[in-house]
Amino acid sequence: MKWFNGLAGASLLLAGSLVQAQGIGYDHVDLSYRTMDRDGADSLDDTFDGPVIRLSLGITDTLYGIIENSYLEADSADVDFSDLLVGVGYRQALAPDMDFIGEAAWLRRDIDTPNRFEDGKEDGFQLAAGLRYLAKEMLELNLTALYQDGILDDNEAMLRAGGLWSVYGPLGVQASAAVGADATIYDLGLRVSF
Repeated sequence: MKWFNGLAGASLLLAGSLVQAQGIGYDHVDLSYRTMDRDGADSLDDTFDGPVIRLSLGITDTLYGIIENSYLEADSADVDFSDLLVGVGYRQALAPDMDFIGEAAWLRRDIDTPNRFEDGKEDGFQLAAGLRYLAKEMLELNLTALYQDGILDDNEAMLRAGGLWSVYGPLGVQASAAVGADATIYDLGLRVSF
C-alpha cells in the first residue's frame, strides 16, 4: 500500500510540473464569487453579488472558446440578473512568458424584478483585449480592457487587472478587479486547469 501512495504522490507532482511547464494555459474552469458595485449608475443602482463559472477551452494553438455564466443578486432590493456570455478568443505569444489576447462574445442578460413588467432579456456583445504575463513559475498577472454594448447602459468600457497563483498542480487561486464609469467588479475564486 505504501508503494501505491508513493506512486500516487509522484504522479501528482509530475502532473503539477507538467502543468507549470506548459506556461500560460487556455484550458480551464474558473469558479468565482463576484461583487458588482453599481452605486450611482443610471440603471440597477445597487450592489450585486453571486457565483460565476467560466470555461475556457483551447480550439487550436491560437484560438479558444469561452463560456461564462453568472447569477448576481442585489443587496438592498429584490432584483437579480444572470449573464450568459459565449464567444471566442485569440492568443498571440509576444514572448515565452507573455500572450496578447483578444476576445469577442455574445452576451445575454436576464433581469428579474418584483414588478414582472420590468423583467426582461437584453442581448449585446463584449469585446476584450489584453495581456497575460507569467511573472513567476506559479504567478500569472493579467490586464484587460473590456467593452460591452447593448446591456443596461448604452455601453460600458472597463479596465480589469488580476492575477492567478498556482497553489498545487492544476489548482489555482485567482482574483481580479475591474473599474468602469458605472460599475466596479471584484472576483475571487478558484481555477482548475486541465
